[in-house]
Amino acid sequence: MAAAVNHIIVSPRANDCATWAIATYLGFSYQRVAQTVRKLDRSHGKDGLWPKTIQRVCAALGCRVRLTRAVDEDAYGILLVESDEHGHAVVQRNGLVMDVDGTIWERDVWLREHGYQVVGLLAAVNP
Repeated sequence: MAAAVNHIIVSPRANDCATWAIATYLGFSYQRVAQTVRKLDRSHGKDGLWPKTIQRVCAALGCRVRLTRAVDEDAYGILLVESDEHGHAVVQRNGLVMDVDGTIWERDVWLREHGYQVVGLLAAVNP
């Protein structure tokens, strides 16, 4: 189940936006999620995480998430975006984006400012 309250911390490492987003979305400590990532990902999260790997990590932490491509701006989940240079993961909730640097943005402003296109949203599946 997704966290009812999001505790937003600044990400401690580079290329760990997905690990950070999982921790923020599910309400787990960064350390607990990073430990799970190290067990389930060949590169131990050093090269970022693919959506399927994010799903496996969430499942290992007790929360099934499903990827949807059509993303409502008010949805709550792990928002996956990409630009010409790279992919990125953040937490989206009620039209806001929480980013790894501890900032909170209006989603449309954040997308435009960073030049991102929405890829999809990973959100909790009710049992």
